[in-house]
Amino acid sequence: MNNSFYERLLFEDSIGKCAKALVYGVKNAPDIALKEILRVSEASRIYIFENFQTEDGDLCMHHIYEKCAEGVKPQIDSEDIKVVSYKKNGFSRWEDKLSRRKIIYGDVENFPKSERKKLEPQNIKSILVIPLFVKNKWFGFIGFDYIEKVKRLSDVDLSLLSITADLFVSYFTNLSNIQKIEQQNTQLKYFLKSKDRFLQMLAHDLRNSLLSTIMLTDYLTDELGGDKLSRYYDTIQMINKSTQDTHDLLEELLLWSKEQTNSLQLDLVELNIKEICINIIKVLELNLDSKNISVELISEDNIMAMVDEMVLKIVFRNLLINAIKFSNEGSKIIVSIFKNNGNIKIDVKDEGVGINKEIIDDF
Repeated sequence: MNNSFYERLLFEDSIGKCAKALVYGVKNAPDIALKEILRVSEASRIYIFENFQTEDGDLCMHHIYEKCAEGVKPQIDSEDIKVVSYKKNGFSRWEDKLSRRKIIYGDVENFPKSERKKLEPQNIKSILVIPLFVKNKWFGFIGFDYIEKVKRLSDVDLSLLSITADLFVSYFTNLSNIQKIEQQNTQLKYFLKSKDRFLQMLAHDLRNSLLSTIMLTDYLTDELGGDKLSRYYDTIQMINKSTQDTHDLLEELLLWSKEQTNSLQLDLVELNIKEICINIIKVLELNLDSKNISVELISEDNIMAMVDEMVLKIVFRNLLINAIKFSNEGSKIIVSIFKNNGNIKIDVKDEGVGINKEIIDDF
């Protein structure tokens, strides 16, 4: 096996290791990849510059990664090349060629004077610069400095080093995608939070308005007294009950919005569970009467528990509404409240069509 073939195998092995680090996004992936390529490329220094524009539109490059061979002075912290303007610092040729996907390669002594002014103080004899394009936009470049002697790179060398550049392009593309996703997630969280705040404010405002309507219809009902002959009495009672139902729905909306913003705090108090259930049944009398459905409540008189009254009302109300919805006309709903192993259990049983067994098995 000749040396050139063996060296190529080593180079390809290093490219494989670079790909593993960069594609899988391991910690410090760029540093690991540059170190691996430095080991087999015979370069004295490998680095990556990223482009950026100043406020006045001047295109510049700045040092973001670097690996140096033993004994070679790092330049990443050098003020002279930390930030370089392509036009103002004499690298217009680089901007022209690299932006058109052309490489910069050759002996520094043959470069224009404006470029040598920056490169010769670093003792660079030969240099290779390969442009990096991320999402079809010129991102920057990867550079290879040869300090000890002039370096002649074969077509195979250039091809292998170009593959290395492509791996970094993939890395920066993935990084850009991740940053974009994170930005979108941040925006989405903000929009959802804003939506929840809006729902809270809407529920509060509507609730206050409905409370005024409820108070007004209560007043009218009291004024009419028990005069069942009044042509307005039944209508006012229906308005009152409908408004109360709408108010309860808004309470559910407010509770839901608080859950979404993690601002829900349970207000636990000791209450009579039977009395709460009786009140909810009364609220839904219109719904029950419309289908001629009766409700049988089975419970001891004094079953007390520590509960959040609003949450319990919402849960029981939803259970009863579903039972009414799926019950046949003229049927019965049985509500049972009983103690069960230190807990209190509420069963709502209707005579509706029920749920398909296959659907139940999926729960």
